[in-house]
Amino acid sequence: MIFHRPTRLNAWNSSGFSLVEVAMAVGLIVFVLVALIGLLSLGLKQLRESSDRLVTSSIAQDVVSDLKRYTFRPSIFRDPNQRVLTRLYDASGVLLASASGGNLPTVPSGLKHLSGYYLAEIELGPLSAYPPNVNSDQLLAASVRIRWPQDQPPSEDRTARYPIFLPLSADPAWPSP
Repeated sequence: MIFHRPTRLNAWNSSGFSLVEVAMAVGLIVFVLVALIGLLSLGLKQLRESSDRLVTSSIAQDVVSDLKRYTFRPSIFRDPNQRVLTRLYDASGVLLASASGGNLPTVPSGLKHLSGYYLAEIELGPLSAYPPNVNSDQLLAASVRIRWPQDQPPSEDRTARYPIFLPLSADPAWPSP
C-alpha cells in the first residue's frame, strides 16, 4: 500500500475561478442581455408598425371598394358637405360608424370600452394634378387620410394617406349607392 504525502496547494495552481474572471463573465453576460433587449424592443416596434400598415391598407381598401359602388356627378364640387366623409374603425379594421359633411362619427355605446380607433377622413375633389393625357373633367380625386390611435392627443397620433382616382358620371346617385 502506497501512501501519498499531502501537497501544499499554491494560490497559482488552484483550479477555481478568480474574482476578476467571474466579474468579466458577468459583465459579458450583462452586455449581451442589454443588446438582446434592445433588439427585442426594435423588433416589437417594427411589428407594431407593420400591423398598423396592414390595418390602414385594409381600411383604405374598404374605402376604395365602397367608393367604387357609387357613381359621381360633377355637381359634387358645388356642395362641400357631400365632399367629406369620415369613418371610424376599430383596431382590427372593422367599420364601427360613419358620418358625412365633415362631422365626426360617434362610437356606438356598446363599444366605448375599446381603444385604438382608426379615423378615416375621405375628401373628394377635382383632380388638381393629373397626367397630361388624361381629361381631368372625367376624373374625381379622393384623398383618404387615416389617423390613429384616436384615444391619444392629436399631437401623438399617426397618419397614413392614400390617393384614389374615380370616374365622374352624369348619373345622379351620390351619396346613396
